[in-house]
Amino acid sequence: MPLRAIHHSPVPKVARLLFADGTVILARSLVQGEVTRLGLMREAGSVVIADFGSHPDGIEVALRGVRGDACRVLAVGLDQSD
Repeated sequence: MPLRAIHHSPVPKVARLLFADGTVILARSLVQGEVTRLGLMREAGSVVIADFGSHPDGIEVALRGVRGDACRVLAVGLDQSD
Protein backbone atom coordinates (compact mmCIF):
# COMPACT_ATOMS: atom_id res chain seq x y z
CA MET A 1 0.00 0.00 0.00
CA PRO A 2 1.76 3.17 -1.19
CA LEU A 3 2.19 6.28 0.93
CA ARG A 4 0.19 9.08 -0.70
CA ALA A 5 0.82 12.08 1.56
CA ILE A 6 2.36 13.34 4.77
CA HIS A 7 0.42 15.96 6.76
CA HIS A 8 0.88 17.80 10.04
CA SER A 9 -1.00 16.46 13.02
CA PRO A 10 -2.35 18.36 16.01
CA VAL A 11 0.25 16.61 18.18
CA PRO A 12 3.74 18.21 18.21
CA LYS A 13 6.48 16.16 16.47
CA VAL A 14 3.91 13.70 15.08
CA ALA A 15 2.94 13.45 11.39
CA ARG A 16 -0.05 11.94 9.64
CA LEU A 17 0.99 9.35 7.04
CA LEU A 18 -1.84 8.87 4.53
CA PHE A 19 -1.83 5.65 2.51
CA ALA A 20 -3.59 4.71 -0.73
CA ASP A 21 -6.19 2.52 0.99
CA GLY A 22 -7.31 5.36 3.27
CA THR A 23 -5.30 4.25 6.30
CA VAL A 24 -3.84 7.16 8.28
CA ILE A 25 -1.02 6.44 10.73
CA LEU A 26 0.20 8.92 13.32
CA ALA A 27 3.99 8.59 13.38
CA ARG A 28 7.09 10.28 14.72
CA SER A 29 10.76 9.96 13.92
CA LEU A 30 12.78 7.29 15.71
CA VAL A 31 15.89 9.19 14.66
CA GLN A 32 15.78 12.98 14.30
CA GLY A 33 14.83 13.98 10.77
CA GLU A 34 13.38 10.66 9.59
CA VAL A 35 9.92 12.08 8.82
CA THR A 36 11.57 14.84 6.77
CA ARG A 37 13.63 12.21 4.97
CA LEU A 38 10.45 10.23 4.36
CA GLY A 39 8.96 13.31 2.71
CA LEU A 40 11.95 13.55 0.38
CA MET A 41 11.62 9.85 -0.46
CA ARG A 42 7.93 10.40 -1.26
CA GLU A 43 8.78 13.30 -3.56
CA ALA A 44 11.19 11.00 -5.46
CA GLY A 45 8.51 8.34 -6.06
CA SER A 46 6.51 5.57 -4.50
CA VAL A 47 7.08 4.63 -0.85
CA VAL A 48 5.66 1.48 0.73
CA ILE A 49 5.76 -0.24 4.10
CA ALA A 50 8.58 -2.80 3.94
CA ASP A 51 8.30 -4.21 7.45
CA PHE A 52 6.99 -3.48 10.94
CA GLY A 53 7.49 -4.76 14.45
CA SER A 54 6.88 -4.00 18.08
CA HIS A 55 8.67 -1.21 19.89
CA PRO A 56 8.29 -0.22 23.57
CA ASP A 57 6.59 3.05 22.54
CA GLY A 58 4.39 1.75 19.69
CA ILE A 59 5.00 -0.02 16.37
CA GLU A 60 8.23 0.50 14.44
CA VAL A 61 7.50 0.84 10.72
CA ALA A 62 10.18 0.46 8.04
CA LEU A 63 9.38 2.22 4.78
CA ARG A 64 11.18 1.74 1.45
CA GLY A 65 11.30 4.01 -1.57
CA VAL A 66 11.58 3.13 -5.26
CA ARG A 67 15.29 3.96 -5.25
CA GLY A 68 15.92 1.48 -2.45
CA ASP A 69 16.22 4.18 0.19
CA ALA A 70 14.65 3.39 3.52
CA CYS A 71 13.69 4.95 6.83
CA ARG A 72 12.03 3.91 10.06
CA VAL A 73 9.34 5.73 12.01
CA LEU A 74 7.38 4.97 15.16
CA ALA A 75 3.64 4.55 14.65
CA VAL A 76 1.95 5.90 17.75
CA GLY A 77 -1.66 5.49 16.64
CA LEU A 78 -4.25 5.55 13.89
CA ASP A 79 -6.13 8.63 12.72
CA GLN A 80 -8.59 9.66 10.05
CA SER A 81 -7.89 12.00 7.18
CA ASP A 82 -9.29 15.52 7.36
